[in-house]
Amino acid sequence: MSEKKLKSISVFVPEEIVYGSLEKIGFVVQETVTTSSDGKFWKKTLYIKGDEAISVSEELGDYWPKDPIVSIYGLPNTIQQILGDLDAFL
Repeated sequence: MSEKKLKSISVFVPEEIVYGSLEKIGFVVQETVTTSSDGKFWKKTLYIKGDEAISVSEELGDYWPKDPIVSIYGLPNTIQQILGDLDAFL
């Protein structure tokens, strides 16, 4: 068995072509997430085939740090405290 290598490739082709190529050789989607990095939102898709993994990143667009979305899973008093702090800031 040959040794695996790490390689990043930047391409200017539609993501459907990349996805189609991966699926044609047997890779399947494991997970898709949206992340933010370098002032932009990215869609990252993880493909798996056996013990190989390929991550495809697609730039979705710019984001502005002043408009974050905050999701809270917590106790009501925690949520009220955070909302109170936000109201005081605005």
